[in-house]
Amino acid sequence: PYGCTEQLVSQAFPALILRHRPEFGYAPKQVEAILAEALRVLRSRQNAEGAFGFWSANSFASDFQAVYAMHFLTEAKDMGYAVPADLVKNGSSFLNALSAGRPGKHVAPRLRAYALYILTRNGQITTSALETLRQELDAAGDKSWRQDLTGAYMAGSYSLLHLDAQAEELIRESKFG
Repeated sequence: PYGCTEQLVSQAFPALILRHRPEFGYAPKQVEAILAEALRVLRSRQNAEGAFGFWSANSFASDFQAVYAMHFLTEAKDMGYAVPADLVKNGSSFLNALSAGRPGKHVAPRLRAYALYILTRNGQITTSALETLRQELDAAGDKSWRQDLTGAYMAGSYSLLHLDAQAEELIRESKFG
């Protein structure tokens, strides 16, 4: 009953995705209650930067859980659920700072790519940020990022931006399993 933000989102995600599949045990009223509670708690935990605190709206936040919460809100919005626009707008502001490699703080490339993917899904044009991240990764000389989620998130973003050649190149190199 006192789950952190990541646990809350992890409990609500299956209800959202499987809400039209009662054989998985999600009755429509139950799903609506789970989703409404998730939105209520996420709203109460969003801090002034747009991130989501572990248990309240403070600076004790995880960059990953902020992106993960925004992923959940994006899926909910895309599935027709009423997601408050200010919640997404404030979260997007945080993801923009995160994807740019917030000043004075190292942000892992995979997390930056994930943030860019979620921003792109929310209609932002992220081409410049994607190219910057790609140039940084290529300059580091280690091409392994192309074979993990970093490359897959970037490929997804490129695809959404209709940059098909870049998307195809990266997704071809991704290795799953």
